[in-house]
Amino acid sequence: MPSGAVSGDVRQTNLSDETQKEGKDRRELTPDQQAAFDALGKIVFADGALPAKIKQIVAGADAHVTQCPYCINGHTRAALRAGATP
Repeated sequence: MPSGAVSGDVRQTNLSDETQKEGKDRRELTPDQQAAFDALGKIVFADGALPAKIKQIVAGADAHVTQCPYCINGHTRAALRAGATP
């Protein structure tokens, strides 16, 4: 199973050391851009015409299409936090 893939507990996070380092480097080297990306995510996934739970479920489905294990894991966790059930 690829690092970061969801197994058993869908809330599990298994980011590789390399991926964690890349994320840390990105936040340190481009803090303004990372802050803008984080702010965009908060706006996009806020309750609106669709509830946040539905938006996260749709994003999780999209992540399955692109086969990104990190996106699948992240959107699954966010959907659960927003009230989705396993």
